[in-house]
Amino acid sequence: MKKIGLLFIIMIMGSLFLGCLSVPEDGIPEITIINQTGYLGYELYISPVTSDVWGEDVLGNQVLRDGASFRLKLDDPLRRSNRYDFRLIDLDGDSYEIRNMAITHNSVITFRFNHIVRR
Repeated sequence: MKKIGLLFIIMIMGSLFLGCLSVPEDGIPEITIINQTGYLGYELYISPVTSDVWGEDVLGNQVLRDGASFRLKLDDPLRRSNRYDFRLIDLDGDSYEIRNMAITHNSVITFRFNHIVRR
């Protein structure tokens, strides 16, 4: 009986802990973008799938080196949108896109060479 009670307490505490990690209070998720394209990323655009425009470059004057990561908060809370499109552009102007990605808090989006958009 003690084992069942202890197991129940562990399950409750684990659920509370995971619940605290999964969604921030404001509902706006933080995500990590990883560049594994083999090239430097000079521009990064993120847009809800419901939008027809990419918006502003979220890297600004930063460069996302190959193998490096970039952490940021999205503009919209998850209750408004949880599917996004991502575009990374390298020095040559080549685009790498990941479309219609379901996002949760702490999602990791990894750009690879096979995400290149052929012209």
